[in-house]
Amino acid sequence: MSIQSFRIIRLFLWGVLIVVLLTIGTMYVLRQAIQRKRAEPVAVAEPPALAPIGEAPQFTLTAQDGEQFESSSLKGSVYVVDFFFTKCRGVCPTLQRNMKVIQEAFKDNPDVKLLSISVDPKNDTVAQLAAEAKKLGANTEQWTWAVGPSETTGKIANGYKLIGTMVPGDILHSNRFVLVDGYGKIRGYYTGTEDGDVERIQEDIRRLLGG
Repeated sequence: MSIQSFRIIRLFLWGVLIVVLLTIGTMYVLRQAIQRKRAEPVAVAEPPALAPIGEAPQFTLTAQDGEQFESSSLKGSVYVVDFFFTKCRGVCPTLQRNMKVIQEAFKDNPDVKLLSISVDPKNDTVAQLAAEAKKLGANTEQWTWAVGPSETTGKIANGYKLIGTMVPGDILHSNRFVLVDGYGKIRGYYTGTEDGDVERIQEDIRRLLGG
C-alpha cells in the first residue's frame, strides 16, 4: 500500500470518527432537552371566567302548591331556570330529567335553587305541575314548578333572553338552562339536553358558590 493510499484511508477513518462523535453529541443534547421538557410542570388552563351576561327579570307566578311565587325569593341563591310544558314529548322530558340530575348534585345545599316555568297555562294547572314534580321525585322545597299567563311567561323568557311562548297551533320554548347568581346576574347558558353541558353547569354552580 502506498503512502498516499494510507493517508486517504486515515483521513476517511478520521471523517467517520468525527461524524460518529457529532451524532453522539447531537443525540445527547436532544436527550437532555427532552428530559428538561418532561420535568417542566404542565400548565393547566383556567376555566373561562363566568362574567355577568345581564340582569335576570323580576316576576310573579303561581307555584305547584297554588301559592304565589316571587322571583325575589331567589335573591341570595344560585339558581337554574328552564322553560317547559308537561304535554311536551320533544326535549322537555330530557330537560326535566337533567334538572333532576342538578338537584341531586346539590340536594343538601340550601343556597342552590331550581325553577321550571311552564309555557302552557291552558293545560299546566298547579295540580298538573304538582303531579309532574311528584312523578319525577322533585324536592319542591328546592325546585319550584311555576306557571302564569302566556303573556307573562313570554316576557319572562324574553327577560332571560330565551324563547318561551305560545303561537297558533304550537308552543315554542328554548332547550337552554340559564344559570343565575345570588345577585340576580345571568352567568351562563347551557344546552339542557347535552350531558356535557349538564356537567359543566354543575361545575359552574360550584364556582359561583366558591367551591
